Amino acid sequence: FGHTVGHALESYFLRTHNETTHGMAIAAGMICEAWISAKIFEFDAAHLVEIVTMIDKNFERFTFDESKIPLIIELMHQDKKMRENKLLFSLLRRLGKAT
Repeated sequence: FGHTVGHALESYFLRTHNETTHGMAIAAGMICEAWISAKIFEFDAAHLVEIVTMIDKNFERFTFDESKIPLIIELMHQDKKMRENKLLFSLLRRLGKAT
């Protein structure tokens, strides 16, 4: 959970010579993938807020220019979890129940 987006973010920051840790990138990926879960599976918004709050207590946030999103998506396509040209994510249907 969080690794598909997180590894792409980590790769992006390595390419731009900006410092980030693996843990920070995966934590940001967890927020993104929890948000995707809320959109696709109607993952409970209260749990999404709970995840974001917990991550914010333990990891510093970072930002990037919105214009870089296509590059980050391109980097996700280089992930080892690609199957038949499709991105695979570990998403949440509910807390403790990933798909």
